[in-house]
Amino acid sequence: MPTAPEQLKNELYSSLFLATKRLRRDPGFFCCMFTGFQCIINDCMNIQNEKLNRILKAAVLAVIVVIISWPVLFMDLAKGHDLLFHLERIEGIRMDASWTNLPVRMQSGWMGDYGYPVSILYGDLFLYIGAVFRKLGFAVIPAFRLFMLCVNTATVVISYYSFKVFNKGWTPVIAAGVYATSSYRLVDVYVRSAIGETLAITFFPAVAACIYLILTTEDARQRLKYSILLSFSFLAVICSHTLTTSMMIVVLILFGPAALILFGIKGKKIRQMGNIAFSGVLTVLLAAFFIIPFLDFYLFADIAFALKGKNSIQGEGPSVADLFDFICNPFGGISGGNIQRTPGPVLMFVLIAALIYCIISAVKKIKLANHRRIVFETVASLILIFMSSAYFPWNFIEDNVPVLGGILTAIEFPMRYLAFAIVFMSLLTGDMINGIYILISENRPAAVKTGTAICTAIIGILCVLSVIQVCYWSTLYDKRADYETPEDLGEWCYYAMDFRLENTTVDDLPKGLVYENLVNMEVLSRNSNDFLIACTSGPDYGWIQLPVFNYKYYHATDVEDTSREFEIHDGGNRTVGVLLPGNYSGIVHVFWREPVSWRIAEAVSLVTFIGCVIFLIINRKKEVKERS
Repeated sequence: MPTAPEQLKNELYSSLFLATKRLRRDPGFFCCMFTGFQCIINDCMNIQNEKLNRILKAAVLAVIVVIISWPVLFMDLAKGHDLLFHLERIEGIRMDASWTNLPVRMQSGWMGDYGYPVSILYGDLFLYIGAVFRKLGFAVIPAFRLFMLCVNTATVVISYYSFKVFNKGWTPVIAAGVYATSSYRLVDVYVRSAIGETLAITFFPAVAACIYLILTTEDARQRLKYSILLSFSFLAVICSHTLTTSMMIVVLILFGPAALILFGIKGKKIRQMGNIAFSGVLTVLLAAFFIIPFLDFYLFADIAFALKGKNSIQGEGPSVADLFDFICNPFGGISGGNIQRTPGPVLMFVLIAALIYCIISAVKKIKLANHRRIVFETVASLILIFMSSAYFPWNFIEDNVPVLGGILTAIEFPMRYLAFAIVFMSLLTGDMINGIYILISENRPAAVKTGTAICTAIIGILCVLSVIQVCYWSTLYDKRADYETPEDLGEWCYYAMDFRLENTTVDDLPKGLVYENLVNMEVLSRNSNDFLIACTSGPDYGWIQLPVFNYKYYHATDVEDTSREFEIHDGGNRTVGVLLPGNYSGIVHVFWREPVSWRIAEAVSLVTFIGCVIFLIINRKKEVKERS
């Protein structure tokens, strides 16, 4: 007769085998499969075998990864709005990356090889994973599928361990599942293909967990550890999406002081503020390799940023109807063909339940466990949803707040604040589930198992239905991602207006060199942004115009005498023009090279990172020694 844990293990293996066979034939079987897993979860809550519990949690998390990755694992991929742009970014890294050119800065393949500073102005650290898959021989879309599988896995794992800081048991598993399957995130991944924002969303729970640990930890050494981990989390967001980073700063300013007052330890709040400030300084040092080049080009490179000027973003925000638009075509919802713009059914229902609870608790003084956290998360979620909506006065702010108004409204779409809302709402989901579970356990213990089964089954089915909806409409979407080779990506002009030079056009760009007053000229080679040109100039001067945009830091030297530099000027359409002296004969080396200040910034980031890792290793050894 098998023991209870052995019987449960057998049930799990049997369920996994049957589900795998059925799922490949029928995606609609999602609901049945996930409901089965909810039953297993319910049984697990009564099992004391910690090792088996860990195995089962890992199995359920793996199932969540498979479910949210279904379109990239088993379906013909739809061409999301920004997919081509991010494929081009990955391909640009693959093309230009070498042991002598890391990190890639000026991508050469864009706009018919005219070059584009997308890696300078848009963090792409994690896109190197996709570039590695391409280097390993995978075609464009298969490499992207593997990359997105990594992103989805990281989202589930990071959110689980982050939510584990707030609640124990199986609650973090449920919260991680709700977070990963939130409608806003699914639309980000498969409809908008906003990969930068999707990557940032991966690390938001880690930011929340680290801040909470700093605010609730007595030991100074432990707070220092969490400060370093917080800086790593900030770094990950910075290296994912620039706009989201600016929004994260706004969210921290809005809710950071309230979190310090509510959750900070009495008598240690000044020190905890110091820990968070230290994380900020450490983040700047860790991210110096990106921040210094970014600021250099943002401030001094004469770039015509697409989001400069009047944005009038308020009308782009979702309405109340949009926020409850759960059953729809995510590629085009009910508001004039807009995409689905909602956190998702589970998160919205939990928010309504939490709001009702807050009102009741204020009247009848009934309090669940973690009452203060529930109230904070409810208020934060409501504020962020309001900020994301068409009702928040974004246009007024832009028109009446000098400088800052333009910065705050340069986010293109207000709904981006839903990315932060779903973090608070997922935390709220975990706290509400845990609070209600404790309340029922204390007052009606016999109803715990039934209540848990109903609750987890409803949450699981709603989460899976959100994924099924995306899968279904994805098959009907008329644009397909059928890219296999770099040539399939076209001229790489997608979003080429975002970071172009002022007074340039990206349409009908001519190929080949333009030259003047040269006796002879031959292009010996071109490798990325590196040209070797053999030429002889006339008696007065020589002029060579290359088919490359003249962004900062292009140089031209003589191959034999590298100390001899030639003047670089704007050619037609602001391309690179090289002015040669009269009667010059030799080989001209034209190349793009980052300045010394950037290299120093990279060294600072590397040294800071190594120092942080060494501290964490030493601290870990001390913790192990103290436990033993």
